[in-house]
Amino acid sequence: MNITIQGLGIELTEAIKQHAEERMQALEKFVHTKNPEAVTVEVEVGKESEHHNKGPIFFCEVHMIIPDEGPVRSREVHEDLYAAIDVVRKELQRQLVDLKEKMIDKRQQG
Repeated sequence: MNITIQGLGIELTEAIKQHAEERMQALEKFVHTKNPEAVTVEVEVGKESEHHNKGPIFFCEVHMIIPDEGPVRSREVHEDLYAAIDVVRKELQRQLVDLKEKMIDKRQQG
């Protein structure tokens, strides 16, 4: 998988990059394509705005493009950046499992 990580409104530290990359790499086993290297994952992490100091101010947005299946997308706003990344990973995992089940149903119907 080709993973691109961008930071918006925050300094993108090595720890944030590593955490996001590890979480997105874990999704590779749920991507059912002949060539997993052709999958593109674009991750954006950052702050919603510069003038908020508390509440859900961090966001994580992931846009995953899977050849022959289409795009899969998720966005989460949370108080903790790492938690936002984890929630997005769980949501993408759910979407990928649903996509696989749809594909299996289509094959069984003929």
